[in-house]
Parts: sequence; structure tokens; C-alpha cells
Amino acid sequence: MTPSRPLSPARLLLLAWLLGAVFYFLDYVVRTSPAVMLHPLATQFGITPLQAGSLLGSYFITYSLCSLVAGLSIDHLGPRTPLVAGCVILAIGCLCFLAGSQSGGYVGRLLQGAGCAFAWPGCVFIATQGFSPHRLATVLGITQASGNLGGYLGQYGIGQALSSGLSMSTYWAALAGLILLLAIGFMVLLRPGAHPPPSTTTPAGTTSLGLLEPFRIILSNRQSWLAGVIGGLMTVPTSVFAMTWAVDLLQTDRQYSYADAVLASSVVSLGWIIGSPLFGLWSDRLGLRKPVLCSGAVLMLLVMLQLFLFPDLLPGTVSMLLLGVVSGAELLVVSISKEVNPDRVKGSAAGCANFLVFGCATLVGMLYNLFLPFSNNRPGTLLQHFQQSGLFFIACSVIAILLILGLQETGQRRMAGSDQPQAAARC
Repeated sequence: MTPSRPLSPARLLLLAWLLGAVFYFLDYVVRTSPAVMLHPLATQFGITPLQAGSLLGSYFITYSLCSLVAGLSIDHLGPRTPLVAGCVILAIGCLCFLAGSQSGGYVGRLLQGAGCAFAWPGCVFIATQGFSPHRLATVLGITQASGNLGGYLGQYGIGQALSSGLSMSTYWAALAGLILLLAIGFMVLLRPGAHPPPSTTTPAGTTSLGLLEPFRIILSNRQSWLAGVIGGLMTVPTSVFAMTWAVDLLQTDRQYSYADAVLASSVVSLGWIIGSPLFGLWSDRLGLRKPVLCSGAVLMLLVMLQLFLFPDLLPGTVSMLLLGVVSGAELLVVSISKEVNPDRVKGSAAGCANFLVFGCATLVGMLYNLFLPFSNNRPGTLLQHFQQSGLFFIACSVIAILLILGLQETGQRRMAGSDQPQAAARC
């Protein structure tokens, strides 16, 4: 009996990317599932539903900040240790949701955001090592689709399971155990030294990057900030509306049943599964990023105008599905963020993109939390209140479209005709 051959580095990278996609899948499960248990969590933590909404939104504070730490650590240490650490932090955050106090809930949600922040930069780092640049947007679109599937399961699947009798304590404990198994998988597949960070392989005659040098390179680039803000504004209708408030607003203002509200909010993630790979493939085939991103933003605006101002024109589930499909274009800001910065900071570029996108989305979400009580206190019908809430998200899309006009094109077709290297592109 001949001994089995060890897996090649390429095969190990492929398996590691698949495992990273599972981590990203669970990232979205953790991110979205609390939206379908808003009122039970409020009761468990002894707070109001509005306070519970703010508690769930705190996820994006640590998610955005720790994205910087995740990208930097992956650039300097490689993906193994950061991904294992992210899984452990996330598992602890899930276990904190077994507590019965508001402080325990906040600690758990902050830890969940911190742990999940390692999933996307890790996937981007592994993808850039294992796949051709010409397929990068497509691969990232598939990765994003895995997260979107997790978002659907986290809302509709978990909502159905809770309605069928699954206890929240069992759910969070089982999820923590599964995430710890992922940590073991990363330890096995990502062998020490097998995937060195790019900062240790600089060309002859140059020095490796200092600890904070990647941040200086990325954050001194105006295009990085512009892409991040655009991505944040395009994320708000899904992260703030669909993932946090949609179930409550649809029940209150549109008189949906709990099951129908959960279904309508969850199909946004199904739409992402369709839209993210399609927009990535369209951009790769066209060789351009900017027109595809702008098309997605315009389509998102049109869908939201129908959803909020003319909600009876289409069934709510169809409108939410379409919102998910067109919001898949937001993924392209990650490709743009990587392409306007040098390859030697690709891990930090992904982390900074997450920081800027979700940092912007968090700040805008806080503004919405201030806007919502004001809207609630205004006189009017339930439909008018729903429309007033929607104007906030419509405004975000309009601003995003205007900002896209100032973006630099980074697609392969545009850069092939440029005299400047793509990695050094600046505005």
C-alpha cells in the first residue's frame, strides 16, 4: 500500500480559501441572525427594542476598527495566526450572548464584530495568492456569495428554527462550537511559513514595510477613502435596514406577520448570492470597475424608490430580493481599494476597505438611530412613516452615485493602456 501524497501548496491554498469562505459564511450568520430575535434579546437583556437595535449595531464598531488590525496582522504574520485568533474571539462573543445582562450582550456583540473582521481580509489575502488577478473580482464575488448565503440562513433559517422551538442558548452554544472547529481547520491547512506575508518578500535593495507603513500608504490615498465611503453608503440599505430594522419596520408599518417580515428581510441575502458574482463577473469581462459600480448604485436607487415610495407596486419579498441583487455591486469597492494600492499591502488594503466601508456605515447607522425616534413621533399614517424612514436610505444612494463620479478607474482594460503601474496608481 503506497503512502498518500501530501497536498500541493496550490491545493492547500484552495482548501484554505474554501475554509475562509465558510468563516465568511458564519460571519454573516452571526451578523444577521440577531435581527430575527430583536424582541427576545431585548427581554433577555432587560432593555427596550430600540436599545436592543443599538446594541446589535455596535457590532459594526469593532468590525470596522478590527478590520485594520486584521489586515495589518495578515500582512505581517501571514493568514494562519490572525484567522485562528479571529475564530476564537468570535466563538467567545457568541458564548457571551448566553448572559442575561445588557453589559454581557454589549461585550458579546463587540467581540462578535472583532472576530468577524478577520474573515474577509483573510479570504482576500488567500485569493490574491491562489488566483489570477483577471479572476479576482469573480472569486471575491463567489466569496461574497458565501457570506450572503449565511445572511439568508441567519435570518430566514434561524427565524424558522426559533419559531419551531430552538432555544437561543442552544443556538449560540452550537455556533460557538462550530467556529472553534474552523480554527482547528485553519491551523491544519495554513502551515507556518507556507504562505509568507508579502512584506517579507520585497525586491532586492528595498526594506520590508514597517508596522504602520501599510496604513500610511493606503490612508494617504484619496481613492481609498472615496471607495470606502461609497461602499459604506451602498451598504447602509442592507446593513442598517435589511439586517437590523427591516423585520421590525415591516411588522409595524406594513403590518406584515413575523414570518412574512423575516422572509422579506432574509431574501436580501439571497439576492446578494445572485448579484455579487454577477457584478464581479461583469466587471472582469468588461475590464472596468467604475461603470459597473455606478450601474449597481443607480439600480439600487430605483429599487428603493419603488420599495419605500410605491411599496404596493411589487410584493415586498420581490422588492427585497431585487435590493439584494443590485447591492451586490458594492463588492467592487474592495477590488478598487486593492487595485489603487500596491500589492505588498493587499491584506491591509482589504482590512482598510472594511474599516472605511463599515466605519462609514456605522456612523450613518448611528444617524439613523437618532432619526428613527424623530420619525416615530411625527404624525401620519403607518405608510407615511415607512416612506419617511425610506427617504434616509434613498439619500444614501444618491450621495454614493455622485461620489462614484470622482473614482479612478482601475479595471484591467483601463490600466493596460496606462503608462503607470496599476499597483502605484494614485489620484
